[in-house]
Amino acid sequence: MVSPNLLPEFRLTMVTTSPFEPRRRSRAFEEDDALRRVREHLEANLDRRVLLSEAAAVAGFERTYFSAYFREKVGITFVRWMNAVRVTKAIEILRTEPRSTISDVAARVGYTDLRTFERNFVKLTGQNPSSWRVRLAPEEPTTGS
Repeated sequence: MVSPNLLPEFRLTMVTTSPFEPRRRSRAFEEDDALRRVREHLEANLDRRVLLSEAAAVAGFERTYFSAYFREKVGITFVRWMNAVRVTKAIEILRTEPRSTISDVAARVGYTDLRTFERNFVKLTGQNPSSWRVRLAPEEPTTGS
């Protein structure tokens, strides 16, 4: 979970209470079986790109209908939500595994193109992944000479 105190500039259009549930409509995933299945599918397949058509099939809907349904229920598009989930997970990995490379983090959250990962990361956080890594690193104690 991303702590709002830890990440004050985290500029997602919706505040994330957990990596898989935007706060403003989190009940959608609790109350809707189709959306719950999609969330669980994304959680299980976070290391690869999940297409809208695949998510629609998991939900049991046709692609176009699912796109409108998801936006109505969740408040944002599926792609925007998926990118927020992936970036949120990437921040968690950067925080807990500081020795992971940015490329490794990107791959672990389903990005095959590092440039796309960095672009989405900046769009959602206002900073690039390397800057986040520096921010999240524990400060080295200074020794007086």
